Amino acid sequence: MPAAPIDTANQVELLRSLALRDLLHLPDYQPIVHDEALPSRVMRTSISRIAPSSASCYAEFVVDSVFFQQDIVDGSYLKILFRYRDFTTDPTPRRVFSTWTKTKLTLLPPKPGTDMDAAAAELRAAFAHDVSLFAAALSKPPKAKTAG
Repeated sequence: MPAAPIDTANQVELLRSLALRDLLHLPDYQPIVHDEALPSRVMRTSISRIAPSSASCYAEFVVDSVFFQQDIVDGSYLKILFRYRDFTTDPTPRRVFSTWTKTKLTLLPPKPGTDMDAAAAELRAAFAHDVSLFAAALSKPPKAKTAG
């Protein structure tokens, strides 16, 4: 396996291959996938739009953290932290949502005799599946805040 089997370039390629507008239920939006990753600090701390846009239909879907987790009991997973912010013409977002997703891996870490092409394909499929998991979570109605 390459040192970074699901690096930024692979993520960009995968995101561009997905029907993001349909997955995220944003038919009026035009997805723009950037070639370079943002620093995590920018994603976590920015309170206004990250891209210089004044469009009234503007949302940010960010892949924040991607990592491989191996657990002796539960097995191996691809885990991703996604962030989403939806703006109108206001400088602050009308909706902010983030969550972790995870997809089970069966070919990683590779054992002797593992087909490395199949392992890489599994990892790419897991990335696409995690995007779908995030989209499903995003489409659920926002949780009501409880009075405390």
